[in-house]
Amino acid sequence: MRQNPSVELTPDGGPGQVKVGIPEAVVQQTDDGAVRIKYDAANPFAPHIAKDPPWPMVNNPWRVNGDLVFTPTADGVRVDGTCTDYPSMEVYQDFPDGSSRTVLIDAAIAGNSTGPMVNLPQHHEVGAGGSAFAPFDSGGWNPDYDVPIPLAVDGVRDHD
Repeated sequence: MRQNPSVELTPDGGPGQVKVGIPEAVVQQTDDGAVRIKYDAANPFAPHIAKDPPWPMVNNPWRVNGDLVFTPTADGVRVDGTCTDYPSMEVYQDFPDGSSRTVLIDAAIAGNSTGPMVNLPQHHEVGAGGSAFAPFDSGGWNPDYDVPIPLAVDGVRDHD
């Protein structure tokens, strides 16, 4: 996973210091080929309190994050899940014959300078939203170990 660099402007509006943050991601895949990506990234220039706020904002940091499921279908990939209201997100699918299709265009709620401050703590659903997480949270996936093994049923783990 890669995070675009952030550039601080000088007083005269020119490029200044450049920093690159280190994004975090968790990737899972089910037997049917669906891929779940949980991602989280912060502006490296943001103050610590924005990246890790105290109560009552503890669950809403000013970070770009989301939890998306990419599911293969007969018509191409489908994207479902949740993501922050900022920034805009675009998903395209490229095919072996060189053609491509637009899968998702999710415009930021505010695409101006207020976007990060007002919209980063907020989330919304795309596609089927959080219902897409069910195959990853139950059945044949153990999120504690990131390996495809049966989950415990009534506290008993299947070891066959």
